[in-house]
Formats: sequence, structure tokens, C-alpha cells
Amino acid sequence: ADFFAADAYPTIRFASTRITPKGNDVYSVEGDLTIRDVTKRVVLPVTHLGTAKDPWGNTRVGFALTGDIDREAFGLT
Repeated sequence: ADFFAADAYPTIRFASTRITPKGNDVYSVEGDLTIRDVTKRVVLPVTHLGTAKDPWGNTRVGFALTGDIDREAFGLT
């Protein structure tokens, strides 16, 4: 309860608003991150890992995303 308060806030949401190519399969993804009903705009670097067909013929795409956020900005103290 002191940190995420998962019983009261069971979901963390990210909604992208802009994707900007940076070159070499790297993108900048901007969007709204909501934690504990606090929404902040964040920009995160994303790397495209590849595209493949699954056993049923559907196209699957893989990405890796890492980043840092200011937890105190979301009330996580």
C-alpha cells in the first residue's frame, strides 16, 4: 500500500501519442503513463528486434523498451 497500492490501483497504463524514427531500428516513443491515477508525459527509447511469422501465419513484431521515470512524480515515495 505504501508504494503501488495495487489493491486500489491495479493497472499501470501507457498510451503512445507519437513514434519518431531515430535510425538503425531505434525509435522514440512519446506517450502518457498513468500510475496511481497520476498521468505524466514520458518519452522512451524503443528498439525494433525483428519480425517473424508465428505457426498460424500471423506476423509478429518484437520490440525492446527501457527507460527511467521519476517515481516521486507519480506519488511513489
